[in-house]
Amino acid sequence: MFAGKNSFNRKSLHHTGNVPNPYEQAISILEKTLATFDEDNLIPCFGFGDASTHDQDVFSFYPDDGFCNGFEEVLSWYREIIPHI
Repeated sequence: MFAGKNSFNRKSLHHTGNVPNPYEQAISILEKTLATFDEDNLIPCFGFGDASTHDQDVFSFYPDDGFCNGFEEVLSWYREIIPHI
């Protein structure tokens, strides 16, 4: 996560704390924008670009490639995953 060191108050763009990081902000914006169009509240959510995927693959936020139940769960899984990437 070296690239983020100088772009989010000298922290990684994925740094979690009291202030939402740019990715948490983007998830919140997506929620506000897309929630009215989502009938089942099931959201497929994937990450990419970490050391395990080497920018060649994606990984599911949810076990067994399941769907997150709403954007709150997307944000919760994001926060759960970040320390392990």
